[in-house]
Amino acid sequence: QTDLGNEKLTKLIDILKAIAIEQGKFDQVLHGQEKLDVVLQAQGKVDQALRGQVQGKVDQVLQKMGKLDLLLQAQEKVDQTLQGQGLKTVTSQETISQMQQEIKDALKDLRRKANVNISRNDDILKKIKKQK
Repeated sequence: QTDLGNEKLTKLIDILKAIAIEQGKFDQVLHGQEKLDVVLQAQGKVDQALRGQVQGKVDQVLQKMGKLDLLLQAQEKVDQTLQGQGLKTVTSQETISQMQQEIKDALKDLRRKANVNISRNDDILKKIKKQK
């Protein structure tokens, strides 16, 4: 009867050890989930900041396009006025060229920021897949 009690006690100890091991694994999974939540929150903040920057750049581009339209309208009026005299204003054309270059630069900056954001998202997805 003592052997039977010892055997049951040994089985109980083995079961408790197995439970402790599984509890440790569960704790690791929870810790990994917490890290993942922190990373996802940080990514959300980065995405929000980039959206704000992108929207700001889009607004700048739209404003410059509006100014460019006004310049083109003014240039057309000047061209109509000076058409009979055969005169053209080089200064306005230079201004238009300069504004077009600024718009191109702003669009290049937007493309670069979007590529950076895509790269960050890809890195985060890779880290998430590795943790799983």
